[in-house]
Amino acid sequence: MGSMQIKMFSVNCFLLPLLILISSCNTNTTKVWVNKNHRKFQVTNIAILPFEDKNESPFRDYYKDTSSVVYGAMEASAMRLGYNIVDRRNLDKVMAEMKLSMVGLTVDQSKEVGKLLGADTIITGSITAYVTGNPEHKATGKIEYTRFGMTFKAIDVETGVVVFNANIYRYIGNAFTYTTPVMNVVIESIEDSMIELSEKLNE
Repeated sequence: MGSMQIKMFSVNCFLLPLLILISSCNTNTTKVWVNKNHRKFQVTNIAILPFEDKNESPFRDYYKDTSSVVYGAMEASAMRLGYNIVDRRNLDKVMAEMKLSMVGLTVDQSKEVGKLLGADTIITGSITAYVTGNPEHKATGKIEYTRFGMTFKAIDVETGVVVFNANIYRYIGNAFTYTTPVMNVVIESIEDSMIELSEKLNE
C-alpha cells in the first residue's frame, strides 16, 4: 500500500467516527397529520394567529421575538405554496376590537376571529423550544446547542374541526450561532412541514 493510500486510510478512519458522532447528536422529528375527510373543507384563505411562546426557561425571557420569527416563517411558507394569508394588521385590529388576548384563544373565539377576517381556515399553535447554539450562552452561561420545537394546527372556521396538525422538533448538537442559527432551522423546519401537509391535502 502506497504512502498516499495509507494517509487517506488514516484520514477516513479518523473522520468516519467523527461524522457518526456528530450525526448521532442530531434529532429531526416532524410528524404531520391530515384529517381523512380534508376534502370536505376549503383551505384557501388562512388567518395565522400569534403563536404562544412556551419556550424553555430561561430562554423565554431571552428571546423576545420568538413568536414574530415563527409567524413570519409560517406566513412566508404558506404564501409560497399558494395560500392567501390574512394581513397581520387586520388580525391585530380585529383582536383589539374584540378585546382578545393574542394567544390562548378558545376554538369558538378563533372561529369568530376567522369569520370576521374572511378566512376559511385559521392556524394556531405554540413554540416549545427556541435556542441558538452558543458555547457560552448569555442566558445560562453554559454550552447550548441549536434547537427548535413547535406544534400547530389548522381549524376550519365554519365547523371548528381540525383539518391538519404538525409537531416539529429539531436538535442540532455541536451547532452554534455562526454555523446554524436557530432562525434558519425555523424556516427550514416549517417549510418542510408545510410542503408535506400541502401534498397530503392535494392527494
